[in-house]
Amino acid sequence: MAEYITKERAKDLIVAASSGNSTRLARMLSKLEDEHPADVVEVVHATTSNEYWNEVYCLWKTCSNCKCTNHIYANYCNWCGARLDGDEE
Repeated sequence: MAEYITKERAKDLIVAASSGNSTRLARMLSKLEDEHPADVVEVVHATTSNEYWNEVYCLWKTCSNCKCTNHIYANYCNWCGARLDGDEE
């Protein structure tokens, strides 16, 4: 899986690595500005609970992020998009 950093963080790393060489710094920052950004979003993780289960509607679970109910086999919350994998990062 690919990992991403923000453009601002990349600029900070370039400035730190340039060792005071202004020509090299300007060239590297120019190349960074020319790059197209990746279309990514941060993954929100959530746990699920069965506190709202009952005998009639037992196929639903509750997302810990938004407190909405989802189908028992859902991998992502239909309401907030959180990944229902049991991690709360």
